[in-house]
Amino acid sequence: MRNQYLREIKEQNSWAYIAVGHNNKIIDYNDKAASYFPNIKYEELLLDILPQFQLKWLRDKVNKRIIRTHSEDRLMLEFISKDTQCKKMLLNDIFEFKNVSNLWCEIGQTPINLQPFIECYDDAVLITNGKGIIRAFNNKFIQLSGLNEDIINKSIYSLEEEGAIPHCAIVDVIESRESHNSLIKFSNGIEAIITSTPLYDKNKNLIRITSTIRNVTKINGLYQRLSSEKCQNKREFFSKVKLREAIDKLNLGTYKSERMREVFNVIENILGYNLPLLITGESGTGKTTMAKCIYFGRLKSEGEFIHVNCSAIPESLMESELFGYEKGSFTGAEKLKKGLFEAAENGVILLDEIGEMQLGLQAKILNVIQEKKFYRVGGTKPVEINAQVIAATNQDLKKLVEKGLFRKDLYFRLNVIPLNIPPLRDRKEDIPLLIEQVLKEMNAKYNTRKSIDTKAMDILVAYDWPGNIREVRNLVERMILLSKHDLIIVNDLQADITHQVKINSIDEIKQEYMGDENSILQLEDGKTLKNMITELENKIIDRAIEKYGSVKKASMALGIDESTITRKRRKNEILKREYS
Repeated sequence: MRNQYLREIKEQNSWAYIAVGHNNKIIDYNDKAASYFPNIKYEELLLDILPQFQLKWLRDKVNKRIIRTHSEDRLMLEFISKDTQCKKMLLNDIFEFKNVSNLWCEIGQTPINLQPFIECYDDAVLITNGKGIIRAFNNKFIQLSGLNEDIINKSIYSLEEEGAIPHCAIVDVIESRESHNSLIKFSNGIEAIITSTPLYDKNKNLIRITSTIRNVTKINGLYQRLSSEKCQNKREFFSKVKLREAIDKLNLGTYKSERMREVFNVIENILGYNLPLLITGESGTGKTTMAKCIYFGRLKSEGEFIHVNCSAIPESLMESELFGYEKGSFTGAEKLKKGLFEAAENGVILLDEIGEMQLGLQAKILNVIQEKKFYRVGGTKPVEINAQVIAATNQDLKKLVEKGLFRKDLYFRLNVIPLNIPPLRDRKEDIPLLIEQVLKEMNAKYNTRKSIDTKAMDILVAYDWPGNIREVRNLVERMILLSKHDLIIVNDLQADITHQVKINSIDEIKQEYMGDENSILQLEDGKTLKNMITELENKIIDRAIEKYGSVKKASMALGIDESTITRKRRKNEILKREYS
């Protein structure tokens, strides 16, 4: 029976077949073996054509194992016989199997059938090698994507070009070598969230990417089931899911400050309601991005996100742009034109820089918010509208109200749930995360691999960032383009940044220790001017070390060497002993 099995294998070439004699020389092989090893011939030593083979395998009790011939090539080795006079073995590329259920992976030198493991997942699973070649997937992936088993051993890049799989997190992992999430839509219309995670070998080579794909429609179905069961926490549950999706989509996960956590807690609580909102914050803090987060996180968002910059549209055109106009309402109005409010039907309209809007138009905006309807220019019939109105400004609207430049009733109607985005200087723990994210984006954009050293990062964290996130993006892009080396150091930073950090640090210390000069610089018998200056210097140094946590950071803030701090502190200790 076994001889017949071997005969079929040799004839059909489904496996490479090699037999070696007692002297470990090849005595038989088939065409499949010749295709794997072009130099194979009779009476040649097995080790000459397969250097990775170990003779001890002929004596142990393991009959199946994986042999790695190159960085990507793996052969499944199965011994049919280990007789003293004739050892017979079968070999096959583990990635040649067309039947998904026969795919294998290796753990050490032990072959493991991969399929039973990934079939146990509740989510769809897709596995590629480090170059994006598809190596395995479970049946749930086939059901979700609408693809078939023909994609095995195909490149994720070629499938993207064919339109079979959209651009997704797998490509991002290959480029960035870090985990990624993305929201995709397969050709069958199913939306899904894909989470891709890299795996490295001991030499830090990317060897595998495992992706789990969750059906967004399924999540929606879960929400509907919770609704039918009258679950009290249904809105809270789905708000968390949708907000997480929005945060991932916009790459807003780069924060750990309590201030930003409070911002996202407010957003999570309002996602289920079509309320007017007012987003405030300094220029560059990301007010528009936060409005988009609210839009993408809405429980129901069938319409568009319309961004209106109130300071960029002339006053004479603003009303017709927002509300549209009827045919013949003024010279040149040859046909009816819908406005931006109608374009935002069932979606979100962002009125950016609303503090610049003229008072007459503010009254009409108030009417739209309260009545959910408006009149086109030259129109006599009201147009009903269902759009969430979000206003944003970097001005203090309360002060504008006091000056009569902004309507009080509109201010209070917008300010039901205020959302203030804190500047970067008030959430410094978020700065390194933000810089690293922008650095990764710019490296991918310009095909570079630059990083920032510790000292330079410390200065960037201490900097005030008056332009906030916008300034971070501009500065990092400038450093990527202008720095000569892959490691960005202090000398690569702009002089005005390092200067401001040093001045700010010294001023803070002076304010605390020199606010009342008489309390510090008191004349004492026996103390010379030099002694008093030394004592004052050391008080400043001690405060800097206390403030920044180490001699290294204190020296950087004060603009002196670490050795200078050590020498001055030692000198002060000597003076203390002299006067004690």
